[in-house]
Amino acid sequence: MSPTRVAPTTQGTVSPVTTSGSADCATDLSAPEIRRAVATVPPYDAGGGDTWAWNDNPPALRGTYNRCSTLSVVVVTIQRATASSPEHALLFHKGDYVGTATPKAQAFTTIDTGAGTDDTVVLTYKTPGSCNACPDGTSTTVSFHWNGSGVDVQGRPPIN
Repeated sequence: MSPTRVAPTTQGTVSPVTTSGSADCATDLSAPEIRRAVATVPPYDAGGGDTWAWNDNPPALRGTYNRCSTLSVVVVTIQRATASSPEHALLFHKGDYVGTATPKAQAFTTIDTGAGTDDTVVLTYKTPGSCNACPDGTSTTVSFHWNGSGVDVQGRPPIN
């Protein structure tokens, strides 16, 4: 399967952040770049006219974001989320938001930090319809790799 491109943001672009030569290279889920990126993601459409805003509160975020990583990720969920609520994986290159990993939000998105590298993010998605509470639920692993000018996707996230 040939690589596909990451889903670009649909609400414009996030202004790049200029960092000094002494940029903090630690994981920082409270970075202002994350909050600005979350603000560009359209609210989750739950159907029936119901929409949910994405939660940009740092304690609710999971990820590897740091300004120095070639590719890093932050997983956000909706406000007042439950364990099975939709999540979006936001991808960043050197602190700049490049888009969501998938066009549509997915529930049960996990980050495989052991398989990721400085330029590759690995996410595992539980297949929609798979048993939520079963340890043998079907899942799909997808790699997102920075190719020097954008993100290539290896694998196919499940469609919800």
